[in-house]
Amino acid sequence: MKKTIFCIVLTLILGLNVFAGEKNSQEEITKSYEKISAKVLSADSKSARIEDNEGQKYILHLENTRFVDLKTSSLVNKMNLKKGDLVDVYYKNDTPILLSEPPQISPNFIVKYNSKEKYKCEVDIDFYDKSGRGMSQRLILNLEGLKILDLQGKEVPLKEKENEFLVFYKTATRSDPPQTSPEKVIDLSENLINLRKFFEDKGFTVRWQAKKYSVELEKDSKKAEIFIKDKKIIFKDKEESLNSIVINKNKSLINKSEAEKIIDQLK
Repeated sequence: MKKTIFCIVLTLILGLNVFAGEKNSQEEITKSYEKISAKVLSADSKSARIEDNEGQKYILHLENTRFVDLKTSSLVNKMNLKKGDLVDVYYKNDTPILLSEPPQISPNFIVKYNSKEKYKCEVDIDFYDKSGRGMSQRLILNLEGLKILDLQGKEVPLKEKENEFLVFYKTATRSDPPQTSPEKVIDLSENLINLRKFFEDKGFTVRWQAKKYSVELEKDSKKAEIFIKDKKIIFKDKEESLNSIVINKNKSLINKSEAEKIIDQLK
């Protein structure tokens, strides 16, 4: 009887360990970026049709896509795509894919290449662990002397896990996966906060303009207007783009660093 009970307990323990292993594996998988290398077949400001190297076609919805500018090694909110452009399309692999014909995706990032131009760096976008290994197994980063910048250009530390990086690099080893010492690393993680609460706590009057899909800020006769869809802010004498501003559950969310920068400019 005791032997039977022992076997049952052992079986349960092993089963729980297998389940935990599957769960951890699933957590890793959902925190990685898939990559599609393709050619643009047609495009407008809101969507594009592409064909990958194996002949599979996709429709891309670009409303919330950001682009990597290879000339400046930076992120931009808009970039024109045209027939014949070569692109690398990155999307989180928990991104919903509409299984139509062809499949439809809303990618997170796109890197555009011109076959006639030579670029200083190659690019990868992925989640990296604290050892520098990318979750998609495309790249391993040499962490010695690694400098990481946030979306506003401020240096930030390496986190224990879930480092969401845009990596620019020149050379890599021929190992599997390749290893590299990056030229530049941008942390893509976003510390999003409630826009209205943040600015009202700082003494601003905050007004939502539904027709323009914008937010007006005013304090001590100083004004600015944030346009959500266009991801930009207009001050009295200038206009600037914003990297991180979204609507979620009827609330405007903005990156904390960008919000603090706006405060400084309105002083």
